[in-house]
Parts: sequence; C-alpha cells; structure tokens
Amino acid sequence: MGSLKEYVELLIIDDEEITGLTIRDYFRAISGESVSYNVSYFSDSKEGFEYFKNNDIDVVILDIMLKEGDGMELLKKMKSYKPETEIIILTGYGSGDKSITALRLGAFDFLSKPFGLTSLEKIILKAYSKKIMATENRITSIIENKISELEKSIGKEESFIGNDSKIKEIIGLVSEISKTDCNVLIQGESGTGKELIARLIHKSSLRSQELFFPINCGAIPENLLESELFGYEKGAFTGATNRKLGLFEVATKGTIFLDEIGDLPITFQVKLLRVLERGEFNRVGGTKILKTEARIISATNKDLKKEVEEGLFRRDLYYRLNVITITLPPLRERKADIPLLIEYFIKKNERNTNRKIEISKEAMQILINYNWPGNVRELQNVVDRIIILTNNNVVTPETVTRALSMHDNSSQLISIDNKDYVQLVRKDELITLEELEKRYISYLYKKTGANKSKTAYLLGISERTLYRKMKQYDIDF
Repeated sequence: MGSLKEYVELLIIDDEEITGLTIRDYFRAISGESVSYNVSYFSDSKEGFEYFKNNDIDVVILDIMLKEGDGMELLKKMKSYKPETEIIILTGYGSGDKSITALRLGAFDFLSKPFGLTSLEKIILKAYSKKIMATENRITSIIENKISELEKSIGKEESFIGNDSKIKEIIGLVSEISKTDCNVLIQGESGTGKELIARLIHKSSLRSQELFFPINCGAIPENLLESELFGYEKGAFTGATNRKLGLFEVATKGTIFLDEIGDLPITFQVKLLRVLERGEFNRVGGTKILKTEARIISATNKDLKKEVEEGLFRRDLYYRLNVITITLPPLRERKADIPLLIEYFIKKNERNTNRKIEISKEAMQILINYNWPGNVRELQNVVDRIIILTNNNVVTPETVTRALSMHDNSSQLISIDNKDYVQLVRKDELITLEELEKRYISYLYKKTGANKSKTAYLLGISERTLYRKMKQYDIDF
C-alpha cells in the first residue's frame, strides 16, 4: 500500500462468535503506522446490515452460511445498497457452488473455513484498494460531469464586449498568450470581467477541451481552501471519512482560475509556490507526492506589487504568477462601451422573456453619466432591475432613476464641479457616491440580519473586502 497511511473500515458478520471475535481482535491488534483497521463485529445479520447502511464501510467479511437469515440474500442487498463496498465471503466445507454464485453476485473473493488470518489480511488489502479506486473514479466522473453541465449551462461564453482601445488591446493580448501555457495575472476592480477574460484565455488555448475550474480564494477559509485545491486523505482530520481529490488532481491538464488571489493567506502562499515551481503537491494528511499539469490563471482587485512591498504577499510567488499581466479598466474609464453593454444585457433578457425593450436617449444618458463603482457587474444588475420596473416596452429616465436608487424609490445622478453625486429626490438631499455605498452596505447588512456572508454575496465582494469597507465607513458589526 506504500508509505501512505490507510484507514480501513472493516465490518464482520458471522454468527459463529469464536470466528467473528477472532478476526476482530486480530485486525485490531495489527493496526499500525501503515494500515489502521476500524473493526466492527455483529453476530446478528439484521444488526450488521443496519450498521452497514448507516456507516461508510470499505470491506465486509460475511459468512454465507448464517443460522438466521440467508447470507446470499444479504450479499445481494449489500451490493445493491452500496455497490462499491467489497465483500469477502467465508464458506464452510461443501459450499463450493455457493461460493461461485456469490462471486457472480459481486463478492470480491471467498475463503473456505478454516483459513489463515494472514491470507485474509492480503485479500482485505486487495479489496480495499479496489474499493478506493472505484470510489475515486466515481467521484472524478461526478465532478467532471458537473463541471461539463456547468460549462454547458454557461453556454458558449460571451466574448468581451467593448470598442474601447484598451479592451481591443487586451483581446489582442489574450489571442497571443492563448498559444502558450504561461501563467497570467489579471488585475482590475471587482466587476470588471476578470473571470470572463480567464475563460476566454482557456477557450482559446490548446487546453480548450479540458475543464475550467474557478475558485475564489478570498471566500474560502485557509483550511478548506487547502482541501479544495490539494484534496485530503481519509482520517486526515475529524470528519474526513473518505479520501477527497483536490482540484489540482482532478483538473489534470485543465485550467484553474484562482480569483481574489490577493486574499490568499501568507501561510498558504508557499504551498501554492511549490505547485507553480515543481507541479507537485500532497493531499492533506498524506505523504505521497502527486503531480499536476494544470494551468494557473489568477486574478486580483488589489495592487499586488504594493502588497509585496508591505510584506503581505510573497515576492517569489508574485513573480511566478506575474509572467503576463492583464489590467482591466473600470467601466467609468470606458463610458463609450456602456451603450453596447446595455444593449447586450437587454437582448440577453429578451431571449429569456420574449419581451422587446427599448431605452430612450434620456434614460441612456443617465446610465452613461453614472459612475458605476461596481463596474459591469453592477451595470448588469441595474439593467435587470430596469427591465423588471419597466411597465411598457420603453425605458424612461424615471425608471432608470428609480432603479439606481438604493434606499428611496427615486434618485438621479447629477454632476457638480466634475464630481458625481446622487440626488435623493424625496429627501432633497445631495450625497457622494461614497456615502451612498456606505448606506447601501448598512442597508443590506441590516436586511440580512447582520449576516456578513450574505451581505458580501449580495454586494458581489469577498467577506474580507466587506470587513475592510465596514471598517472604512465605521459601520457597526
């Protein structure tokens, strides 16, 4: 089994107590550094089956000749209930035909009484290896099917929309780097489309037929992030009842997109560096060195160079990630693209609702003038809201004003000394966009019952970013 420690869940069902207890005590006694056995014994077949149903069993040792109940029927029930669990049959003298029938029904192997315990041990380890392999194959298949379904539901990913010169330059760069396997760092504010660019790189590359795995480093605690990326061994920690494959193992030659990599804990950064430098990692709780050929694309809304200078991000990891850098401009710096994006989101909604929507010039101008602190993601959210609020087929300035309002039913954007303000019409009050953001965060935080996770989700930011904003705006939490 190698140097990796294995934890085997073993169940014995045999109404001859002297046999069952002997097997149980033997495997408890030989549990050691390489293999640990958790052994349960039942002389009653009904009790044994109930235990089998409610626990994760690797290998069952079943006496086919039970005084109460039919061992063959029990074998069929077990294989029907949990086909991956391997079952070793114990047979008595003259039961050769039954042994052959048992094998046809799915038993892994059989031993005739009397038998040697070392022989039984060898069969158990072979059965355990087969069970683990079957489980891993099933998990991998499920993951791949789910990812495939997800990518199909996403559809053929939209191209990056925009005629801005910076956007055209970025699309050209994407086309160039897609021919290579270099690491790419995508920078930009939240909502600018970093994941979309990552998907475009993947779909334009030689890996396009492989899987794309996005993961938000800022939204997952460090211990869970390590498990997600590297996987873990059975028994690595409380609750680790099965081996779990990590994304680096499942992705093989696909692409892993590490979003919000600037929020990666400093203690975890060295582990990621090892993957980037050598393509090696270990499952949590494991010692076996595993290899990955997955491509890494990362993204952040932070200034990583500044984070390096402040000692918050490893310099060597930064250089590994930053082979090619793509910096996405905020929406307020490419206002000419706003009408294109609005038209796209409206058309997308029309395909889903069969509802034709037009937007007036005055309404469009309000949207162009707005500062869009949440960038394209916020624009899409507002357009969806506008369509819901539009009673007829034409979007009016009043509808846009209402959709942009965060706390009141109407608001409008005005400009004073080249600084954007939102005017809350009902209160006849002028406030800055920063104050508006503060009020919006406070509003959502109260609406969610002071739930930071839900608030961050609704805002489209990480909990860490939410915490910083609440601290910045002196919001009680």
